Amino acid sequence: MKQLLFSALAISTLATPAFADFRVCNHSGVRTWMAIAEKIEGGYTTKGWTEVPAGGACKTLVRGTLRSQYYYVYGRDEEGLEITGNDRFCTVEGRNFNLLNADEACTGPGREWQSFLEVDTGDDTTFTFDIYDR
Repeated sequence: MKQLLFSALAISTLATPAFADFRVCNHSGVRTWMAIAEKIEGGYTTKGWTEVPAGGACKTLVRGTLRSQYYYVYGRDEEGLEITGNDRFCTVEGRNFNLLNADEACTGPGREWQSFLEVDTGDDTTFTFDIYDR
C-alpha cells in the first residue's frame, strides 16, 4: 500500500534569501490539496485548498516572512491518502476557503473538522514542507 511520507526527514528549511514563505513541495506521484492553519491575533485562521501538482512542484501556502514558530497543515491526495496530525481545525469541503477562529467553531455548509499536523519552523523565516511517496 502506498503511503505519503511527511516525517521529520521530509521537512526541511531552505536558506535561499530569494523568498520568505511557507511552501509545500510535492515529490509524490499524485496531486495533493493542502490547507494550512496559523495563529493570527489571538485566534487561528485556516486557508485552503491549494493544489500542489505531483513530481516536485512547489506552492506557497503563506507568503512573506513567517511570523509564527508553529503552523499546521492538512493534506489529501487524489488517491485519498491524508497528511494529518493531532490538532483540530475547521475546513470547507469542495471549495477554497479562508476561515477566522477556525479552532473554535465549525458550523455552516460544507464545514468539517480535520486533524492537522503541527509543523515546527523553529525561528526560520522561510520553510519548505516536502511530501514524498513511501
